[in-house]
Amino acid sequence: FRLPIFTQAEGKKMGIFVVFVFVAVIVSTAANSFTTSPPSGTQFSFDLNVPGPNMSCIGYRAFGVSGLFQQQTAWSVTEKGKTRTTIVTSNTTFMLSNDTIEANGVPATSSLTVLNVTSNLDGATLDCSFPSIGGAIPGVFMLNIYRPPVLKSVSTVTGLKNGSVTFQIGDTSSPPPYPQDTISFTIAGTGSLGLAQIQYNHPNMTLTGLTEANTGAYTLTATNTRLVTNTIIGSSNGNLNLIVQFPPVFTAGPSLVAAALGLPATLVCGTNLRSNPPSSILWKNSNGVTLTTGGRYAFGNGSDNVYIIISNTTTSDNGTWSCVLNNGVFAPLVVNIDLFIVVPPSQPNNATSNDVSDPTTQLYISWQPPNSLGVPPVSFYMVITTSSLDSKNQTANTTNALITKLRPGLSYDITVMGVSAFGGVLAVGPASDKVTFSTDPAAPTLMCGALIAASGGVNVSWSVYNGGRDITAVQIGYTLAGSNQQYQTIQASVMPNATSVMAREQFLATRSYSFQISAKNSVGMSNVTCGPVLINEGIPLRPDLPIIVSTKPGTITMTLSVAASGAGATGSFAFIISSVPSIDMISSPYRFPTYTDGEKVSVVINNIKDGVTYVFYISASNAFGTTSPQSTVWLANGTTPPATATPATPGQPSSSVAGPVAGGVIGGIVFVLLILIIIVVIYLVLRQRGGTYEMEKGNKGVKVEEIDVDLGEDIQPAKQEIHYAELGSFKPKEPTQPKLTIAQKAAEEEPVTYSTVQINSAAPKDPTQDASAAASKTDTSTTMV
Repeated sequence: FRLPIFTQAEGKKMGIFVVFVFVAVIVSTAANSFTTSPPSGTQFSFDLNVPGPNMSCIGYRAFGVSGLFQQQTAWSVTEKGKTRTTIVTSNTTFMLSNDTIEANGVPATSSLTVLNVTSNLDGATLDCSFPSIGGAIPGVFMLNIYRPPVLKSVSTVTGLKNGSVTFQIGDTSSPPPYPQDTISFTIAGTGSLGLAQIQYNHPNMTLTGLTEANTGAYTLTATNTRLVTNTIIGSSNGNLNLIVQFPPVFTAGPSLVAAALGLPATLVCGTNLRSNPPSSILWKNSNGVTLTTGGRYAFGNGSDNVYIIISNTTTSDNGTWSCVLNNGVFAPLVVNIDLFIVVPPSQPNNATSNDVSDPTTQLYISWQPPNSLGVPPVSFYMVITTSSLDSKNQTANTTNALITKLRPGLSYDITVMGVSAFGGVLAVGPASDKVTFSTDPAAPTLMCGALIAASGGVNVSWSVYNGGRDITAVQIGYTLAGSNQQYQTIQASVMPNATSVMAREQFLATRSYSFQISAKNSVGMSNVTCGPVLINEGIPLRPDLPIIVSTKPGTITMTLSVAASGAGATGSFAFIISSVPSIDMISSPYRFPTYTDGEKVSVVINNIKDGVTYVFYISASNAFGTTSPQSTVWLANGTTPPATATPATPGQPSSSVAGPVAGGVIGGIVFVLLILIIIVVIYLVLRQRGGTYEMEKGNKGVKVEEIDVDLGEDIQPAKQEIHYAELGSFKPKEPTQPKLTIAQKAAEEEPVTYSTVQINSAAPKDPTQDASAAASKTDTSTTMV
C-alpha cells in the first residue's frame, strides 16, 4: 500500500495486515456450517385450519468471538404466484424462534412453526437463509394443503325423464380436492333424488336415471374424507333446483263412447293429466277437422279431466275423434276415441188388453213391433202402468206382457215403448197408444206397523189399502203370544179410517202379546196378525237401597244406584225421591237429572232437622215406567256419622233408630191402657150416683130423683127400713134452709103408698163391687125402672 501517509515500511506492514484479514474472512466463511431439519426441499402436506409442521435451520461458525460476527437467519414465505415476503416476527400464522447464529462453533437452531394453516399457503414455499460472504445459504420447504371440496349453488338444472344431466357444482375458484381424498354426498330436498344417481368429478356432477319424481329443490353436502385414515377433512353445501321434463301422463278415458240420438255425448281424453312442461290440447272430429270452442262443442281442459261435450248429436257424429297432447319437448301424443250414435225405434203398434185369471191384481197386454226398429234394432220393450196411487215399469223381450201386483179396484193406463241399447246407453222410442184397464175390487189389504209397549198399554199401528171400496169397520184383538186362547177385542173404539190405536187392557206385566187387526169393506173382511210385543218392556228394576255416607247439621249425603234396566231397556233413567216428613228441598217427588244405568249417584239433601226420623222413598223411572219405591229410615243426628253404611231393610227401622221406635210403640200402648182404665172408673162412679127413676102410682107414673144415702161403715147387722115418699111435687130448698128429713117431707105431701127396702147387715160396701150384685140383694115391693 503506497499511500502518502505511510512510509514504505509502514505501507508494507499495512498491506500484509489487509491480506491477513482477507484470508481470515475467507477461512472463517469457509468454516461456517449450515443444515436444515427436515432436509431442505421437503414437501409438507397438511390439513386446513389446523397447526402445521415445524421447520428448523441449524448452523454455526467455526471460530469467532462470542457476540461478534453474529449471523442472523432470515425466514420468508413465497405464496404461489406471489413475491417473496420476509417473516420478521411471530404472528397469528407463524411462530419464529432463535433467528441468530453466533460464531462460537456451537450449532444453533432457528425454528419456524406454522400455527394456522390457511388456504393461501397451498403451494407456498417457506425458506430460511444463512448470510455468507458468498451469499445467503437457503433452506427450502414446500407446502401442500389437504382441503374439502367447495360447492356452489346451481339455480336450475333441467333433464329429461329416463335420461341424465351434467352440470358444474364445484367451485373452480378454489383449489381442487387433494387427489388422495374421496368425496361423498348427502341429499335433502323436496324430490326423490337418490345417492345412486349422483356421479361427481370435480367440479362437475352428473345425475343419471332421472324420473319425474326427481324434480325438486335440494341441498347437497359434499364431505372430503382422507382415504388412508378415513378421517373427514371438511364439508361444504350447495343448493340445486332440478327440473325433470317428461311427456304427458294421464289415465285414459273410454276408447268407445255411445250416445243416444239427439242427446249430448261426452268424450274423455284422460284424467289426472300431467306433463313437464305443460301440454297444449287439441280436439279433432271424425273428419280430422280441428275444433274450436262454440256451437255444439264445449271443452274441459283442466289437469284433472280433459274432455269434450258434443250436444245435439246426429248420425253424422259417428266415427273416430282425436285428442292431441303436445308439450313441445316430446313428440305429440294422440288419443283416439270412437263415438257410436244409438238411434231409437219408432212407436209400437196395436196395443190391446186381454183377460187374466186374477183381475183384481193382474192385467195382460199385447202389441205389434214398431215400423222402424232403430240402431241397433229393438233390444227390449218398456211397459208403463199408471194409476192414481201407483206407477209400475216392466220390461218385455217379446210383444206381450203379464203385469202383476196391481191394486184392486183401480183404473190403470198402459203404454208401451221400444228401446235400443248399446254400450250402456238406452235410446227410448215414442210410446204406443194408451190402453185403459180397471182391476176388480177386493177385501182390504193390511200390513202390520209398530207395536210399542207404553205405560198402561200398547200402541198398535198398521197400514191398509181399502181394496177399491170404502172400509166400514176395523177391529183389534189381542191374546197371549204362543197360547191357543181366542183373541179378545180391545175396549177402545177404532174408526174405519184409523191406522193406530192405544190398547189399554189388563195386560200382564213381563208377558208377551200378539194382536190381530181386521178390516172390512163391501167386498169382504181381511186380517193380519202382528207381534208379539213384551209388555212393560224396559221399566228399570228396583233401585238399590240408598247408602247414607255422611251427615252434618242440616244435611244428609246418600249414594243412589239402580240394580239394572229391565228386559230390552235402552237409554237412561232418573231417580225420584220423596220423604216423610216432607223436606222443602225434595219437592215431593223430586226428579234428579238423568243418569246412566248402573251409575252411582251422590245426592245431598238439605234442610234436615236434628232428632227427626225421616223415611226416604226412592224410585227409578225411565220412558217406559216407574218402579215401586224403596224406603229407608234415617234418624238425623247432627254431625255424628252413621253407625253403618248399610241402610235398614225397606219398611223397617235401621239399627240406629230401633230403640227410639220401640220406645214410642210401648209408650203408645201404655197410654191406651190408661185411657181405658179411666173410662171404666168413671163409668162405675157414675153408676153408683143417683139417676132418674120411675115408680108407679095407680095409673100414673111419677118421676123421682134418686137420693144418695151414706150408710157409713159402722152399720150394725140388723134390719133397717128406709121409707121413700112420693116426691111428685118435691122441689129442692135453698141451701140456707134446714134440710128436711124424709119423714118431714112425707108429712107435708098427700099420703102415698111406699115400699120397704130391706138392707141386710154387711161389711162396708166395696166401691168397685158390681152394681148388679148389690141390686140382687135388695127386696122391693114396687118395681122401679
